[in-house]
Amino acid sequence: MELADRSLDLISVDDFVRTRVEGQRAELVGGIVYLMTGGTDRHNKIAVNAILALGTASRTLGCELFTSDMGIQASADTVYYPDVMAVCDSEGDTNLTRTKPCLIIEVLSPSTKSFDEREKRIAYRQILSMRDYLIVHPEDEMVDHHHREDTGTWSWTVRNRGDVCPTTCLGPLAIEDLFVGL
Repeated sequence: MELADRSLDLISVDDFVRTRVEGQRAELVGGIVYLMTGGTDRHNKIAVNAILALGTASRTLGCELFTSDMGIQASADTVYYPDVMAVCDSEGDTNLTRTKPCLIIEVLSPSTKSFDEREKRIAYRQILSMRDYLIVHPEDEMVDHHHREDTGTWSWTVRNRGDVCPTTCLGPLAIEDLFVGL
C-alpha cells in the first residue's frame, strides 16, 4: 500500500467516498488516502471462488455478498475495500459503503500481507457485527480463520485444503472451494 498524498490534510469518509475515482483502487485509513495495486489472476480467482461458494447460502439467508468495489466503513475515518464481504444487516449502509459486515475475506498479496494480517485484523475485530475474518494464503492454499465466539472473544484457527470453515453468518465453507481451477 502506497501513500497517495504525503500532506497531513486529513479527508473525511464522506469526501473520500464522494470523490473516489472510478477504477482507482485506494483505501482511507485514519483520514489518509492510500493507493492500492490491483490483484493477480490467482488473487481474483480465489475471490470469485469465494463468492460462488457462498452465493447460495447468502441468497437463502437474505444476506448480500460484495467484492472489492464496495467499501466497509470500519471507523469514523477509515474505509477499506475487502476482497469479499458478507452483509446480513443493511442498517446504516449507503450506496457506496457498508457498516455491518458479518464475514470478510481478504486474499493476501505480497504488497498487502502485513497490512491484512495486522491493521485490518485489528480494525475488523472492532466492528460489532463481525463474526468471521478469513485471511487466504494463496500460495500455501490455507486460511487463517479469525472467529468471534459467543462470549465476544476471538479465536484463531488455521484451515487447510480438506477442512470446512464454519462461518457464523453463512454456514460452512469448504476451503478446497476457494482454490478450484488453480
